[in-house]
Amino acid sequence: MRSFARPLGLVVLLTLSIIVGCRKSEVELGAVRGTVTLDGAPLPDATVRFIPVAGGRTAFGRTDEAGKYEMLYSASASGALVGSMRVEITTADPDAPKSKEKVPAKYNSKSELTVDVGSRAQVLDFPLQSK
Repeated sequence: MRSFARPLGLVVLLTLSIIVGCRKSEVELGAVRGTVTLDGAPLPDATVRFIPVAGGRTAFGRTDEAGKYEMLYSASASGALVGSMRVEITTADPDAPKSKEKVPAKYNSKSELTVDVGSRAQVLDFPLQSK
């Protein structure tokens, strides 16, 4: 007669592994949305990046025709890590090397923008100036 203890133990072990592997992320995220303008006009098709000062995954957003954006931490999680962020905003397309950047470097490659993301939902607007 065969013992079912070994196969049953393997099934239990595999089930526990799947459950532990599917847990929610341990990071704390804050919901962030807002509007980006350049010289008072909405800035469409811009990429907004929140780069954690203390390290961690960068959150991304993309502005619509009205300049509105919402941050995404991953494909399945919206928001950004809670904490201090360096913000970069760009209209350049990395896949099109000749695309023209409309945003001054002080807002992207040499960004002076910083924000603190909290655990509660926030509206963070960025009124950029070209000069």
